[in-house]
Amino acid sequence: ETYEQEVLTAGAVCTLANPDPDIPTTTPDPEPEPDPEPEPEPDPEPTGDVGDEQNYNGGSISEDIETDPEYARKSFALPCGGEVSLNLATGKSKFVFNDCVTEDSPIGVSVAHVFDKSSSDSKYGTNFRLNLDESLTVNTDGNYVYTDGLGRTHTCETKYYVIDDHGEKRSVQKSEIEVKADGELKYFDSKVETEACLESGLTFGGELKGAFKNLKYFEQRSDEIKQLEEQKESYEKAIDGYTLVNTSFSSRFDIDGCYDNTVYMDSILKCINDGELLISKSDVLSCKSLNLQIEDYDEQIASLGNKDDEATNKKRSNLNNKKQIANEQIQAITANSQQNADMIKKYYISYRKVVSDLEKYKTEQAVNYASDGKIVKAFRSDGKLAAIIDAYENTVTFEYNDNGKLTGIYSGDKKEIKIDYDAKNTYPVKIADGRGRKIAYTYDGDYLKTITYPDETTLTLEYSSTDGITAIADNLGKKSKFVYTNGKLTSVKNYDFTGGSDTLLEEFTITHATNKTTVTTEDGSEIYDFTDGKLSGYTEVFDGKVIQAEKYSYTPYETKHIERAVKKTLNKSALSSFVYTKGEAVDIELNQFNLPVTTTVTGLSENAGIVAKVVTKYEYNADNLCTKTETGAYKMNSTAPFITTISTTDYNPQGKVVRTESYVVEDKAEKGKNIVEYFYDDKGREIKRLAYNSLDTGSKFCEEHTYDDIGRELSSTTETGETTSYEYYDDTTSLRSVKYPDGAVISYGKDITDNVAAITQSTEDGEENSTLRRYFDNGLTKKVESGNTKIEYEYDVKDRVNKIKLNGEVKASIAYSENVTASGGTKTDETTVTNAKGEIIKTTTDKAGNVRSVK
Repeated sequence: ETYEQEVLTAGAVCTLANPDPDIPTTTPDPEPEPDPEPEPEPDPEPTGDVGDEQNYNGGSISEDIETDPEYARKSFALPCGGEVSLNLATGKSKFVFNDCVTEDSPIGVSVAHVFDKSSSDSKYGTNFRLNLDESLTVNTDGNYVYTDGLGRTHTCETKYYVIDDHGEKRSVQKSEIEVKADGELKYFDSKVETEACLESGLTFGGELKGAFKNLKYFEQRSDEIKQLEEQKESYEKAIDGYTLVNTSFSSRFDIDGCYDNTVYMDSILKCINDGELLISKSDVLSCKSLNLQIEDYDEQIASLGNKDDEATNKKRSNLNNKKQIANEQIQAITANSQQNADMIKKYYISYRKVVSDLEKYKTEQAVNYASDGKIVKAFRSDGKLAAIIDAYENTVTFEYNDNGKLTGIYSGDKKEIKIDYDAKNTYPVKIADGRGRKIAYTYDGDYLKTITYPDETTLTLEYSSTDGITAIADNLGKKSKFVYTNGKLTSVKNYDFTGGSDTLLEEFTITHATNKTTVTTEDGSEIYDFTDGKLSGYTEVFDGKVIQAEKYSYTPYETKHIERAVKKTLNKSALSSFVYTKGEAVDIELNQFNLPVTTTVTGLSENAGIVAKVVTKYEYNADNLCTKTETGAYKMNSTAPFITTISTTDYNPQGKVVRTESYVVEDKAEKGKNIVEYFYDDKGREIKRLAYNSLDTGSKFCEEHTYDDIGRELSSTTETGETTSYEYYDDTTSLRSVKYPDGAVISYGKDITDNVAAITQSTEDGEENSTLRRYFDNGLTKKVESGNTKIEYEYDVKDRVNKIKLNGEVKASIAYSENVTASGGTKTDETTVTNAKGEIIKTTTDKAGNVRSVK
């Protein structure tokens, strides 16, 4: 591609052709691990002279050029580990250091440290954030604000649409919408739906839609909150049912609502020890009623005076008995005061626990969602990422401490990644994956100083207070240095210092000018042009000649235009004399959701072919999934296509492709339709695929797959019934062995970083017939042993093989010469191989890697 851009996929930083910041965090189902690659070869096979177009970088134009300056980025992989991503428009850089990845979930999620000097993020060391520190909030204007894994902030536009009779979205202008009295939006008689989205197609909302509408995870969380709310209400009613009174019931204090204040409740419970009574409100009424009865009895007794006849005495005795019973009832009620206090105390303790759990659940509850149609990311009310879920209920959840820092990542109920912090809970000191592999971090004050990986490789970071990271070195002899001018990255140099001094391996020089950024290397340069802050052009110069030139323009939700220079004008002249002539071009009409409606490719006649123009039309369903493409190929000056290809796609409710049909309209009667059907298990993993032609439905090619509970492929069966099975190391996706249809088994031994350290091949009967062991140093194969045979490799400072030994005897020595001037004045590289007999083979390659001669 003409440029690179970083996005976070599955939490990991990747370089993609499509630079839109996308949400997908899914990783494909684990593929069977291939047989080990052959050991390094000292000299490439000759390919012959490729002529004047050897450096041509043309080919088909990418239709995914993103001209927003935020995404015009170039990434530099660093030999010591990590990656630096340069924003070509602003000159600002971000450093990314990958940590670890979840393994036991169909949704793969990676953890990475991201350094951005211009950012205020410092939760994980000065200017450091984690790639999982994404957030989604709603601003005061009601717009969704999304911060992606690299810390870039995007404000989303709200789109309006209706669903037509075909189940497709039809956009509606806001001015055409009627707001009903109940707040419902209407377009004539159709209900209007809203959707906030980015140019990348990422959509946002406060409710789940489509395949994610009834996910059990969110229903379960809602049910748990509902249960806690019911418990909370029950405790409140119970506590509200009591009141504090004095012994004469002349003073009363209802404790309604006091459960919201611990101090109040403590004071109430203390009053009981000071002689106050805590009784239920109904008992207070009973006591008051009993006191009134006692007063009435006293009045009746007093009215009897001093009479001493039998009838009076009997009446007086009866009243005294009633009075005694009333007093005993009051005493029975008041005697429960301490018991009531103990009960209320228990209620209150339980109540506070319920309130705490409810607050936690509500804090963790998803209130906003982001989706790309394949998975959904759920965000809490504080904006933090709570969960990632696909339509098959595969779930990854995130755990935070009280400071809002990530402490754990779960796949279902299993903790896959654990993050430990220092004693002050300030910065992470260790991250461990599900296999127990640990990455350790140390700090110099607030600055992250070292990162040590499971294989004991250690990165040491150096800083400048004004510019940020100025150097990164590992303990294996590799180092990268960075230079800045006015806060902009202007130089990246990679070194080897194993010999005691720095040996320059590679250098990138970045020049920032008005509306132009140039990245220069030893072999050439890449020039990025900007118009109104947006990427508008790209030129690549190689070995002194322009080998690629492109121009871009882009209006979000309307059009995108990409064009390149005519092929025959490239690789002929220097930049100073190069004249741009428009060649192949792509014009894309975009819909309201920034999806292509029509793509028109012109200028194809320069390729000396029959086709001069290609037009493709797209149709989508309500979930913005493409259901049909129709592509027409046109000859020069023709208004009708001479060949038309149609492809249709059907999806299941979870958004998985279940059927595709493709055919050429002009050949349909004779050649039929090519049909593929897909079948999935309850986790969304493909278990069978049928391919056939509509004219011969009896001949179907079938592939079948089986998986275990954590998504590892256990077997694959071809249409002929041949089955290959796979075995893995316990609770990991690391392949242990492959059993082939003929019964042969290849087993792999691996080191802590999953490098293949040993390979054993056995027959169907289990008899071992070969064993291969590989030994690594700094990621390079240094020695291979099989039986009594030992092959050793030595490397130069650029990690190129310069010597090969067989059982201790040198079999080949390789020397490298760079920038050798060829007869035509072009720069070439030479590789000279001397074998054990002293015979010499010299291979000359141009700067594009093409072999020019072998002598």
